[in-house]
Amino acid sequence: MELVFEPARNGEPSARLGSLRLHSAYDPGEEARRFLDSSLGGKRPALVVLLGPCLDYLSPLLKARLPRAAVLSIQFSPGFEGRGAADAAWSPGLGPALGDFLERSLDEDLAVGVTVLEWPAASRAFPAEAEEAARILRGHLERMAASAATLKSFGRRWFANACRSFLLAERLLAPTALDGALVVAAAGPSLEEALEDLRPHRGRFRLLAVSSALAALRARGFEPDLVVATDGGFWSRAHLEPLAERPAALAAPLSALASASLSGNPLLPVRQDGFPERELCEALGGGLAIPSHGTVSGTALRLALRLGSGPVIAAGFDFAALGSRSHAGPHGFDHLTRHAASRLGPAEGLAWEREASLSQTLLGEGPWRSSRSLETYAAALSSECGSLPDRLFRLRPSPVPLSGFAEIEGEDLPGLLGPARLEPKAFAEASPPPLESRTAVLKALFAHSREASRQALLAFRAGDSPAGGRAAELFRALDLPDWAAALRALASGGDPGPAAQALDAGVRAYLDDLEGRLLS
Repeated sequence: MELVFEPARNGEPSARLGSLRLHSAYDPGEEARRFLDSSLGGKRPALVVLLGPCLDYLSPLLKARLPRAAVLSIQFSPGFEGRGAADAAWSPGLGPALGDFLERSLDEDLAVGVTVLEWPAASRAFPAEAEEAARILRGHLERMAASAATLKSFGRRWFANACRSFLLAERLLAPTALDGALVVAAAGPSLEEALEDLRPHRGRFRLLAVSSALAALRARGFEPDLVVATDGGFWSRAHLEPLAERPAALAAPLSALASASLSGNPLLPVRQDGFPERELCEALGGGLAIPSHGTVSGTALRLALRLGSGPVIAAGFDFAALGSRSHAGPHGFDHLTRHAASRLGPAEGLAWEREASLSQTLLGEGPWRSSRSLETYAAALSSECGSLPDRLFRLRPSPVPLSGFAEIEGEDLPGLLGPARLEPKAFAEASPPPLESRTAVLKALFAHSREASRQALLAFRAGDSPAGGRAAELFRALDLPDWAAALRALASGGDPGPAAQALDAGVRAYLDDLEGRLLS
């Protein structure tokens, strides 16, 4: 059907797709005002996403009603390119993919206060496009919400881990180019069979292991060239316990490390984007810059692509449970099931009950099952890998699709690995700056952070957003709820003062306590 633009009775522009009207034939502006009144009501969101606004009478109305709110427009047809007054707009086929646009345009600190408005006529006229856009937006908002929830729970722990690890790191590794094929081992249940495929070829590839796969690898006689860890939570330490028995080269952000992980294990610091990791890694000598990712698997893949130039083979990248097994074994969390087992509740039954309740989505291929959280992780990795170099292969893939990977079986390995055996590769070691220098760096960091908090409070009281990305990173890490509340109040025309006051007091108290524990 043809997209037709024509004037309405009152002279304002209108549009239709064939005989289906996208705006009123009489008064499109009044139609938009009524829609906004009924959809928005008394809400004052800090961020509004418009789905299919067509000629977009909504953006100017929103700007008049909520002058500080951010407005994003997602069109369903390229015929509406350039229409409206949204802060950022996307049309199909005329720019980056929608996921990339959302990644660049959505402010995570405002996403908790987002309102999505879908223009009904556009959804009727472009049903497939509307469904796909809503799916991508929903997935992106879910990932942002999950990221915010994780940061809210772990931000202070990550900050403390980074500062503590900065003081304790005594053996550092320099990034070293790795020749040949690289295998990245994650802990999905297919890893067990993938290792049997790889066993005859062990000398012909480098092995990177995410921390949760380390126990399974060593139990089968595989020693990784590099262990990758990114999770700074309490329970993740169980995955690194095998390093106490036999040290190994470890790649990790400073924020991911417990103190015990640095005992005897040489460290390749992974420099992610956030504060204070960037500053502390630079003070240690730089580390290796790898963008942060929602999964350790994504970070390990990025690391493999940076360190090597050959094919990268992913094993155990399932994002699904196989019957009662969510991970290859042995696994750092196995003891939780063993300790709960009894004569009337054997470990196998407890494992099945747990996985059946957590992974309820049958995938239609044998006993493979998935869940909402696993689907979110897989979508995050697919989004990431779609833009990565064409060097990714997935061994023994589960039914969960991952973009960017060529799927292979064991018989495909010889053609990827090459004939030559690789010599053992040792990473070059370096010494960190003296402890006195690192102590001075931390003292300066605490002092600068307190000043940033004071300046942010003054800015909010004056009705402005704090200047500089450093302040935002600090507050997101140490007090995301009050930081987001102050920003939302500012954007929606409210008073950010109370939230800003609580933010400053909480940040200062935390910094004083941490400095006392680490440096006194």
